[in-house]
Amino acid sequence: MNSAGLDCSPSYYFVAEGVEMGEYDTIVTLVHRIAITTALNQGWIVTVNDHEGLNASFMANRRGAHAVLDGIRATLLSSNFTGVDHDAAVIMTAYSAGSSPTVLAAEIKSTYAPELNIIGTAVGGLLPSLQSVVNYLMPSDWTLLAAIWGLASEYPALFSLLQESLSHNITRKTQFEEFHPMCSEQLRSTLGDQKIASYFHSMEFLTSPDVQEIFSNNSLGQDVPAMPMFIYESTHDEASPTVDTDNLVSWYCKEGATIHYRMQTQESHRSLFLYGFWQALAWSKERFDGVAMPEGCQNSTHYFANTDLDSIAFLGETAVGAIERQLGIDLSSLII
Repeated sequence: MNSAGLDCSPSYYFVAEGVEMGEYDTIVTLVHRIAITTALNQGWIVTVNDHEGLNASFMANRRGAHAVLDGIRATLLSSNFTGVDHDAAVIMTAYSAGSSPTVLAAEIKSTYAPELNIIGTAVGGLLPSLQSVVNYLMPSDWTLLAAIWGLASEYPALFSLLQESLSHNITRKTQFEEFHPMCSEQLRSTLGDQKIASYFHSMEFLTSPDVQEIFSNNSLGQDVPAMPMFIYESTHDEASPTVDTDNLVSWYCKEGATIHYRMQTQESHRSLFLYGFWQALAWSKERFDGVAMPEGCQNSTHYFANTDLDSIAFLGETAVGAIERQLGIDLSSLII
């Protein structure tokens, strides 16, 4: 999603006609469809969650974490038409902005949803600290505007500060509101490299105590997940400092977590989504098949994610090839 636009929610985005998508959004949607189809072909039941809620509260990760767990509960109550067992084993998977509510769901699962049989969590492209993400994306990343809109829709204090801080230029204020419902690639192409600060007369509101508390409450590291985890990252991630994920994983491990932390040295944040998803599915299959992970933490470093033999074997024919054939493009040309 990476958007505060309601029409960009997965349940609408996957099926609706007329949603304006850029080339990368089209690829992302196709990758999700192929991943879902691959999972269904394994006989798995798949739940895709509109975790941002009715207000498209992008980056409101605490709300999202509850939505993820409540979505699993809803699925387990659907046995009359899905045939799912009420105590079925569950694995959560996500990437980038989706990883934040998913990891937070893993952190709060023991207290919020102790009855769920979640046997693993596979996530990549983590954004552990909202404050770090804000600092990293300044001064001109469009995703930051989407995050501000999303959090403001969830937190009235931030909404008020946002309105007070908007530019006094009527044109800029109007544009700011017009951009709000755009999906990610449309917003990216519209804003380009514009300075985010040009839409505000001051951005000091981002350092106010209320906003700092909001950032803290929606960042990772609130508790330690009890289930095994597979975490995959790029060593030069351009969306969030890799050291934040290093530190989060290190803390989890010191507190007794079971984690395989896989680093990719040649992938960007965006390309690792396209290629890394299949590693997560292959890892998930091992967990569903009853293959136990070694206790404790293990780290591994790899070159390209799309050379992973386990993932290729799991898929049969690589999903990357299917994407390239359907769209008639060379994915490597889109890697940034």
